[in-house]
Amino acid sequence: MSAPFPVTVHPFPSLTRWSCAYEHELPNPSATNALVYIPGLTGGPHALDLQILSSALATTNSSYTLWEFRMRSSYTGFGYSSLANDAADISSLVTYLRTLGKTKIVLLGHSTGCQDCLEYTDRAKYPSRAAVDGYILLAPVSDREMAGLFIPEEVLEGSVTAARGLIDAGKGEEVMGKGSVPEIFHSPVTAYRWWSLAAKG
Repeated sequence: MSAPFPVTVHPFPSLTRWSCAYEHELPNPSATNALVYIPGLTGGPHALDLQILSSALATTNSSYTLWEFRMRSSYTGFGYSSLANDAADISSLVTYLRTLGKTKIVLLGHSTGCQDCLEYTDRAKYPSRAAVDGYILLAPVSDREMAGLFIPEEVLEGSVTAARGLIDAGKGEEVMGKGSVPEIFHSPVTAYRWWSLAAKG
């Protein structure tokens, strides 16, 4: 961030401990709609400078306010979480925003956040999720293909095989050994999460 900026902090009910949403303050306090930013891996509230977007909403006198929030997968939490957890966390925020009277709610997914948006559209899998009015996919990515750009194929295949072995042994929630996950990740990753990110299909 280049300079201080004002937000309103909203604690709200969620499965995420100490869950808060951050509403970027705009000159139009009567805006009735919400644009919710969903970050990618290792992201979280204020990890990306969104002031250009916030300013654009302000200068166009938009009816939308910009929101960020903490999920179980925020920052280094991604290594212990899942898309299903993200969908539940998003639903909690959307439910809260509806109680504030927000008319339209649009999810803005960035990078892996695009996968969260696609996961959220699956009504069969999440019949009780709170409905939203639209999605924006910004820089969608395949985590598996990205890993393949930085990790030799045999190393990647070995780490995926190790993850699958732990899952098959009923140890999917165990953290992968330090040598089993490529060094581009600097935080612990469970076998399930690594397999879901790096395995084909």
